[in-house]
Amino acid sequence: SVIMNCYNSDSYLREAIDSVLGQSYENWELIFWDNNSTDKSSDILCSYNDKRIKYYKAAETSPLYNARNLALAQCSGDYVGFLDCDDIWLSHKLEDQVALVDRGFEFVYGAYATVDANGKKISDNLKDLISGEITNSLFRLNPISIGTVLIKKSLLENYRFDSFYNLLGDLDMWVSLSLVCQIETVNNVVEYSRQHDSNTSNTLEDQWKTERRYFYRKFLTLSNSINYPWLILYILKTELLGLIGRR
Repeated sequence: SVIMNCYNSDSYLREAIDSVLGQSYENWELIFWDNNSTDKSSDILCSYNDKRIKYYKAAETSPLYNARNLALAQCSGDYVGFLDCDDIWLSHKLEDQVALVDRGFEFVYGAYATVDANGKKISDNLKDLISGEITNSLFRLNPISIGTVLIKKSLLENYRFDSFYNLLGDLDMWVSLSLVCQIETVNNVVEYSRQHDSNTSNTLEDQWKTERRYFYRKFLTLSNSINYPWLILYILKTELLGLIGRR
């Protein structure tokens, strides 16, 4: 199951959908969750004639991570991937990752390259990939873009995105899952992640400190912090950035 959460995302939507249709692995369903858009997103989606595409429109707009949970409830596949409406999958993304999940891995991800609004490559994160028991490392650096993951659905049935977040919901989920399973990587780029002025992370700067504090307090109550020294450094970094007024 491929989840695409959409809210007024018509600018790059066709490129995102086409990148799913262009996958070399073809046994997928696309769960398109329209979060009550008011632009041309629904018209673009409905212009496709493919039975694998399943369209759901919310009666009202809800926060992103609540919308992700609502879309998850509609999935029928054994594994779940995510693609945001401004990003692009490389054609081998699913094929490469299905080969790993067929070997028994419950959570796999790959590298991503950042591109600008016009699709020009800015950089990639291939050198930062980590695998195995990565909880402590995630507090230092999160190399996982949501568009690069493939996760066993039965694992997600015991976890949901925390709807408190607008920014850190992905990292919160990765840390939670890393506590119960090992994480494997595909060592090549599988997604182009688009950076532009309308990215949520660029428009909600005031929320960074609040969400970071909520994040570290949550995991301080769940885990012995002595086992995760990078969590302590994450706390110090959060508070220092708060003092100097930076995100």
